[in-house]
Amino acid sequence: MAHYKNNFRRKTTRLRGWDYTSPGWYFVTICTRNRQPFFGRIANGVMHLSPIGKIADQYWREIPNHTAGHVSLDAFVVMPNHVHGIIVIHTPPPTTTNIKKQHPMSLISPKAGSLAAIIRSYKAAVTRWCHRNGFTTFSWQRNYYDHIIRREHDLFRIRQYILDNPRRWKMDRNQS
Repeated sequence: MAHYKNNFRRKTTRLRGWDYTSPGWYFVTICTRNRQPFFGRIANGVMHLSPIGKIADQYWREIPNHTAGHVSLDAFVVMPNHVHGIIVIHTPPPTTTNIKKQHPMSLISPKAGSLAAIIRSYKAAVTRWCHRNGFTTFSWQRNYYDHIIRREHDLFRIRQYILDNPRRWKMDRNQS
């Protein structure tokens, strides 16, 4: 297990050796803490967004506006207790000056423009809105799931999975 300043760190679920700032298609799933249904409910296979769900949806759509033009979105869905989406990184992000010399925490922080930085910013924005608007119990699960999409048939399969997710909710093992 990796150490930082003699403290244990959680084992990463990321693909070892993969540069998550590199161009590619990434399927991500981000869950709420304890799978709490903060984002709304599903009735008859249709997702009905709560106020937090509407913000989660809006802020997801706004991700490309905050990524210096190197990211776009594909299929996504906000579910009662999680968000599924495909993030497309088109080009590496613009480089910054040598931050590591300025900030020791940059050694353990996600690289600017990386998938981790994008997800961290999204989760922080939703959380900040929730807490400023009286939804103080809202929180996310600590990490997120990602899958690097490398084949076109996988892309189509994952898109279909995302689109079918509300209709298949009753069979979802992650229901609250």
